[in-house]
Amino acid sequence: MNIGRLGKYLLACASLALALAGCGGSANTGSDGTGGTPPNPEPTVASGPLTGLGPLGVAGAQFNDVGTQVQLNLLSSRPSTDLRLGMFADTDGRVAPSTGEGVASTAVAQSVVIGPVAIIDPARRSLQVLGSPVRVDQNTLIEDFERLDQLAVGDLVEVFGMRLPGAEGLLATRVILRGRSQAGPVELLGTISEVGNGSFTAQGVRIAVVAGGTDFSPAPPGGSAQFAAGTLVRVRGTYDAAAAVVNASLVVAGLAPVRSEGKLVYVEGFVLAQGAATRFQVGDVAVDTTDVAATPLAVGMRVRLRGRMQAGVLRVDQVAVVAADARIDYVFEGPISAYASIADFRVRGERVDASSAVIVGGPPSSLANGARARVKGVAGPGRVVATEVTIR
Repeated sequence: MNIGRLGKYLLACASLALALAGCGGSANTGSDGTGGTPPNPEPTVASGPLTGLGPLGVAGAQFNDVGTQVQLNLLSSRPSTDLRLGMFADTDGRVAPSTGEGVASTAVAQSVVIGPVAIIDPARRSLQVLGSPVRVDQNTLIEDFERLDQLAVGDLVEVFGMRLPGAEGLLATRVILRGRSQAGPVELLGTISEVGNGSFTAQGVRIAVVAGGTDFSPAPPGGSAQFAAGTLVRVRGTYDAAAAVVNASLVVAGLAPVRSEGKLVYVEGFVLAQGAATRFQVGDVAVDTTDVAATPLAVGMRVRLRGRMQAGVLRVDQVAVVAADARIDYVFEGPISAYASIADFRVRGERVDASSAVIVGGPPSSLANGARARVKGVAGPGRVVATEVTIR
């Protein structure tokens, strides 16, 4: 293994010891300042598309992200300001169950695929990337373009999203245009389903392992030439469209979130399968809904769940269903930058149109570079369409 080549890709494993008092919580005085006892944060992992920035909104939980160690695809030790709405992240930290609020020590954000567009169908709001069907909806955030009909076959795109049932592919939560008709490196995230001689299958794509040309991080166990079936991996390589194969230059494991026994877990995803009456698969998590039987799940539902891990299964105690036609509110806060007009500026890297928003805390003229703003809005054409902007 070439350690020098892999060093910059390794995940920063050290968690930051952050005190709740340093993130807007209460000090260690036994009171929250109102005479009440402050909530007790517990070790928590939350997985889902980001609906908030500063704090991070993940699957219904809110995490202060000051000092959070971030891994974005293969880049480790990134600041939390590199995160964007709609990116799918596994966030580890401490959350108070009574409030759903806490602090994130680490966040691992991974896109599902980076590759050339093979098929575009704007009427059906769909495309295909590296053999994966991708669907967009009213909540999909798109970057560096505004409509699907502006894409061309061969354009390089990055897709963050959630698995849909069966062979339906992905629901995109964020799509980024990375290049026009470029034959650059591709990446994909998937669980190995089959292992063959010199190749494996992940995300329905055949991956060729090149002797002496494919690096692994970490090294596969037991001196094996590759990881075993069931391993979540991220693959970088070049795509041979004629053979429908990715020739891997790098294969990285160790990206799956650790949901240990008794841990508080939040997860957002689609119900992919049902076993027994109260047993389901939601995203990559097996769940038991015995304690919330009054809110039945069904395959194809998009849900946000909370619960605790028991014997490898998430024992659910809270359920929220995200209706297919619902508009998701995105909330983010930070200094304004790249201000061109009230219809075009950025906060936390997100492009914002506030021309129809309610402005709170000052006149619209207060919106200027450097001013701090909290934005609430919905996905629009290549930007967030703000419904409310609060000037801090």
